[in-house]
Amino acid sequence: LHDAEKLERKAYHQMEHIFPISEYVKDNLVTYYDINPQKITVVGTGLGIIKPYYGLKNYSNGKILFAAKGRFEDKGGFLVLEAFKIALKSNPNLELTIVGQNEYTKKIDLLNVKTYGFIPKESLQEIFNESSLFLMPAINEPWGLVYLEALACKIPIVGLNRNSFPEISGKGDYGFGLNEINPKELAKILLDAFSNPKKLEEIGLKAQDYCLNKFSWNKTVSKIVRTIENTEK
Repeated sequence: LHDAEKLERKAYHQMEHIFPISEYVKDNLVTYYDINPQKITVVGTGLGIIKPYYGLKNYSNGKILFAAKGRFEDKGGFLVLEAFKIALKSNPNLELTIVGQNEYTKKIDLLNVKTYGFIPKESLQEIFNESSLFLMPAINEPWGLVYLEALACKIPIVGLNRNSFPEISGKGDYGFGLNEINPKELAKILLDAFSNPKKLEEIGLKAQDYCLNKFSWNKTVSKIVRTIENTEK
């Protein structure tokens, strides 16, 4: 690890300019690797394969989506399951959908929990369209493209207040942040969110508008090109 970080530090210092996707990564480059902040431009990202959803959404349906891919544990899977079991006792109408193929999801057999492996894009899009809350309390996530996909589908997001989640969620304007790894506190967030469907809808609409206006691959590329052109002058 020491040798790897030594090489990493040397590589960063040799670069003329660095384009991280988040303010969190920029701060890490400055504080941990001693990179001059003037050599760093945060450019964000666009969306992934999930398209924005403009149709009507039922925010009282209790449908929660957790996208684990192949990183169930790292994305907070065990915390999700524990919190959901607690919340379900108070609100039996909650439903949790888990998408991700790995050894953990194959073994899950809980009430009101559906699990899927890797599924066709069209099926995944349909799940995003129907979900009312996106839950991913990732332990270590430097960005989280799937958060943006959720916002684009008018889904408020739930995550840990660490790494880039506060940045993506607008410090709580477009979702709900959990301050520590605590299933009871996360369960309370889930219950509170669905206790007021109208407020959840307002957050979802605001989240989509924010996401689509701020994040796109065209904007990311344009910012990189402008910065390079200004550097060359």
